[in-house]
Amino acid sequence: MKKKILIAIIFIIAISWSFKIFDDGDDFELIKNLEIYHNVMKQLRINYVEEIDSRYLITLSINDMLKDLDPYTIYYSESQIESFKLMSQSQSIGTGLTIDTLNSKTVIVDIKENSSAAKNGLLPGDIIANINGINTEFESLTTLNNMLAGQVGTKVAIKYERNGTVASVNLVRELIQEHVVSLVKNIDNIGYIKLESFTDKSASEFQQAFLDLKTQGITGLIIDLRGNPGGLLDQAVKIVNLFIPKDKLVVTSKGNSVNSNSNFMTQQNPIDEEIPIVVLINNRSASASEIVAGTLQDYDRAVIMGEQSFGKGLVQRFFDVGYNSQMKITISKYYIPSGRCIQQINYSKTSNTINTNTKFYTASGRIVYEGNGILPDIAINRDTMPAIINFLIDNKIIFQYANQYFNSIDTSQIPKPQDIKFNEINSFVDFITSNNFLENTIELKNLNKISTTFSTDQTILAQTNQLKTNIYNNFISEIKNNTHIINILTSKEIAKRKYFHTGLVEYDLNVDTEIKQAKLVLQNTTKYSNLLSPQ
Repeated sequence: MKKKILIAIIFIIAISWSFKIFDDGDDFELIKNLEIYHNVMKQLRINYVEEIDSRYLITLSINDMLKDLDPYTIYYSESQIESFKLMSQSQSIGTGLTIDTLNSKTVIVDIKENSSAAKNGLLPGDIIANINGINTEFESLTTLNNMLAGQVGTKVAIKYERNGTVASVNLVRELIQEHVVSLVKNIDNIGYIKLESFTDKSASEFQQAFLDLKTQGITGLIIDLRGNPGGLLDQAVKIVNLFIPKDKLVVTSKGNSVNSNSNFMTQQNPIDEEIPIVVLINNRSASASEIVAGTLQDYDRAVIMGEQSFGKGLVQRFFDVGYNSQMKITISKYYIPSGRCIQQINYSKTSNTINTNTKFYTASGRIVYEGNGILPDIAINRDTMPAIINFLIDNKIIFQYANQYFNSIDTSQIPKPQDIKFNEINSFVDFITSNNFLENTIELKNLNKISTTFSTDQTILAQTNQLKTNIYNNFISEIKNNTHIINILTSKEIAKRKYFHTGLVEYDLNVDTEIKQAKLVLQNTTKYSNLLSPQ
């Protein structure tokens, strides 16, 4: 006990001394409250009725403290930091499985190409019953994912079920290399590059993809950043540099500390300053994606098309906080060449709001605004999905049907992704009716409650049953009226199962209206030029 008290005293003295580097008047309050915090933990460990996991409580309190700041200031414990590093290196360690809970069972929802899971023939829809001898039924997804994780070369035993048949397989945890450029295509002399994220290999992969397309004589380029969450800033700068001259400002970071302020400039001569470009973005394009789109927009170097971007214009830096733990702290904000900040307003309870009415100007004098991410030059309003289709998606009903359909056909006969054309609506409707999925709609659930409540009142019961029948039939009619959507969504699931994520992206080329519109813009030189000129 004396040893513990001595350690505590040394700890407080060390903290107290370390804060002498500050000049403001908050030193005493900060040190006092740190000492109170230490004393609270000490009393809990000594006197609480049950054993205290101090590491868990401290991590919880740190995370609770940070949640009132911006969403990107995060504490990483020793066990979490390695996984984060791999995320920024175009690679991951694992079996390749993505799992979720469906109907109280643990189900595979996605598989990475070239992973151990893919090599061993596992499929989306397979039910994971057992991991390393432990039943998955009563375990959380977090626990199960931790069980799947591990060191390279180690094995994990999986027992899974498919169509009522149980099988076992030993998967090897491997280092999975992932291509951030998931698809490169020449579509009628218009180049298309799909960039998934900004990792350490993004710029080199993107540059090679673009050079390959140039040798094919493309006359325009579509850069697809939809769903791209961002990543490494230097990769965004390098990609912009392919199309913008040397020594041009790409982005500025500004914060409270002098060390947080930096200008990021293009360093090389560009590959192509002339080729017309359309950049596709949506509300999940964030951070580095917004820097690429916003900078190209500010220099009038590309037409931006799609939805308003996410609005993540905060700069983070890692700081060592001891014992192999780190903190990622927001130190500044991004400002693109026009001077506007791309950060969405109201990201925290303490942030200053941005005046979204302030005008900024591109190089040619076009008006742009800040505070709402990147606003596209051509806004595309997505068709509102019918409620019944959203119900089918949210409840993974199309996913479940695709599992059954895929397992019932000769998969060797499935054509290339761009040629997949699912058209089995009657089979799909039979699947829905035989499994009573529509009983889980809000409308039918509420009517079933009324039927139960008034089960002895034959008049109300008859009226309720008739209403249920009418609503049910309307749902079926609406599903059939949206056959084209069902066909597309099911075709996507088939493409993903046969050809993984690359096949899904390739299938989208045939059905994606935004890609078709981008292609038309690039083929119309007059329209393209007008979009980049002041109105």
